[in-house]
Amino acid sequence: MKKESLRILVENFGTRYSELLGMNLASGRDEEIFKWFFASILFGAPITETSVIKTYKCFEKYDVLTPKRILQTGWDGLVKILDEGSY
Repeated sequence: MKKESLRILVENFGTRYSELLGMNLASGRDEEIFKWFFASILFGAPITETSVIKTYKCFEKYDVLTPKRILQTGWDGLVKILDEGSY
């Protein structure tokens, strides 16, 4: 019942954020799951949905969607990406 209700809500009212962001969670791949974990952190902030999506797309643009790339980018680089995304 619950699963069916969720499916109907998604069909009638929108798309899953994972799909909007181009993630393939059904693959079960670690990379895709990390992307969703990362996006969920962005969505947890008290900012608009539009700003979160824009910011995630900036991280995607700079290929900073893995733990390794986040560490390599460093604090200043992350701040620049967040600023570009209006976060």
